Parts: sequence; C-alpha cells; structure tokens
Amino acid sequence: MNFSLIYNAKIHGKEKFGISEEMFGRFKTYNKGNFNHRPNNVWVCDEGYEEGSTHIEKSLISFLYDFLENPNFNSEPTEYVNPEFIHINSEYIKNLIETIICESPQLKSTVRRVKDEYINEAISDPYFLENVRLYPEKYLEDYYK
Repeated sequence: MNFSLIYNAKIHGKEKFGISEEMFGRFKTYNKGNFNHRPNNVWVCDEGYEEGSTHIEKSLISFLYDFLENPNFNSEPTEYVNPEFIHINSEYIKNLIETIICESPQLKSTVRRVKDEYINEAISDPYFLENVRLYPEKYLEDYYK
C-alpha cells in the first residue's frame, strides 16, 4: 500500500516518524485516553508519487536504526526513537527528512510540507488529503532553496 503523508511527532514522550494515508485516524488512535498529540511536521507526496513516502521512511530507518526502540518480542525496530537519545528531537528528524527529500530530484519535485497553520486540520479533518489535492497552493509550501 502506498501512503501519501509523512509526519514526525512526539507521542507519549518519544519522538516518532511515520507514513500514513490519513492523519485523522492515526492521531485519533494516539490521542485515545484524552491525550493531545499532534504532528510537528507533515509532508504530502503528489498523487501518483506516493512511493516516495516509503523511500523516505526506509531512509530514515537506515539513518536512525541504532537509535530506534527495538522491542524484545520483535527484531524489527519501531519508528520510535529511544528516549535515551535526547539529541534526536523533532527538529533533528525534520532536518533529516528534508535532507532526504532535497537530495533526490524526484522527491524534491513531488513532496511538499504542509504549512504550520494547517497541521491541526490535518488531524481533525478526515478529508484533509482530498482538500490538499484540490487546493495545494493553500495548504502546501516549498521549503527548499
């Protein structure tokens, strides 16, 4: 399955990155129990280029592999950064994602960041991705030079 959205967030005190098709359901799950988690940054892959999100996720795992939590029951790392590595924060992950995007000509032309003022809408509106596809200039920004 291809996912259109890439995000990083602090969930239950741990930095996390991930990919999703819709943020509404993902963060509804994270916020069960009266939590108020929200992503720090969200990126959107253009329609037809969703495989870029998988490339970004695999690249992040390869860069951060030694810093990710590895549950005892599974040899695969999670997308959660082990909290003992406090130097890996949201800004660090954001910069890493944007470096991965900028170093790939295809990703650079097909992945853009959601403007900060629309991040809350990304998790509260189940139709957010459809709205972004209809009005990309309203919701998205180019962040690279």
